[in-house]
Amino acid sequence: MIIDLKRVKIAGILLIIILSGIFGISRLYVLNHNNKGVQEVVVKSADLTSDVLNSDMADEEAISQEKKNNFFAEYRLERERMRSRQMEMLKDIINNEKAEKKAREAASLRMVEITREMEKELKAENLVKSKGIEDCIVLLQSGGGTVVVEKDNLSKEEEAEIRRAVGSVVGSDYARIFIIVKNGDA
Repeated sequence: MIIDLKRVKIAGILLIIILSGIFGISRLYVLNHNNKGVQEVVVKSADLTSDVLNSDMADEEAISQEKKNNFFAEYRLERERMRSRQMEMLKDIINNEKAEKKAREAASLRMVEITREMEKELKAENLVKSKGIEDCIVLLQSGGGTVVVEKDNLSKEEEAEIRRAVGSVVGSDYARIFIIVKNGDA
C-alpha cells in the first residue's frame, strides 16, 4: 500500500484545525523542521483552512494537468521504444550474413518505411497543433490514420480541418482519418 505523505499531512492539519475550532484553541504547536524543539505558531484556523484547501485544489489541478501531459508524453516514449526495438531487429537481420538476401532487402525496405512513417506522423502532429490543438498523437495505419487530440470537444469544422491536414500528409482519403477526442480534464 502506498501512502501519500502530503495527503497525510494535509489530513492531520485539517484534523487539528477542526479540533481547534471545536475546542476554541487558537494556538498550534508545530515540530520545527531542524529538530531543535517545539515552535509555537499562532494561527487563525479559518485562514489556515482556506490556505490548505486552496493549496490542495491547486495540487489536484497540477496532478490533473500532469496526467494529461503524461498521456501524450508516455505514448510518444512507448512508440519510440517500440520503433527502436523494431529498428534493432531489422538491423540484426540486415547485418546477419547468414540471412537470405531477400530477407535482408525486405528488412532494409521496412527500415525506410518506418522512417517515412515517423516523418509523416511528426508532420501531421505539427499540422494538427497549428490548428489550435494543444497536443495530439497521429497513428498511421495502412491507407489511413487515427488522430488523438487533446480538447474538450471538436466542432465539425475543426474535425474537417484536422482530417484534411492529416490526410494531405499521410496521402489518405479524408474518410480514412479517424479522430479521437481526449478530454482536456481526463
